[in-house]
Amino acid sequence: MNGNTVNRFGRSSYYVGRYIASQGKTIEEKYFVSEKEYATHGGAFPLKIKDVGVVGTITVSGLAQEVI
Repeated sequence: MNGNTVNRFGRSSYYVGRYIASQGKTIEEKYFVSEKEYATHGGAFPLKIKDVGVVGTITVSGLAQEVI
């Protein structure tokens, strides 16, 4: 799920979650996608290569979620 978020938006899943929360919305309200398919908490980020773009996703599981 976090990988889906990174692949779609090209940003970390945590960033996407914070950005959407700053607007007072959910991912379903903002982008019309299912929260079951797109996670908006930390755990994945894009692997970017300069002058190439996103070439993959790195995902970590099992860590506590940062609470703001």
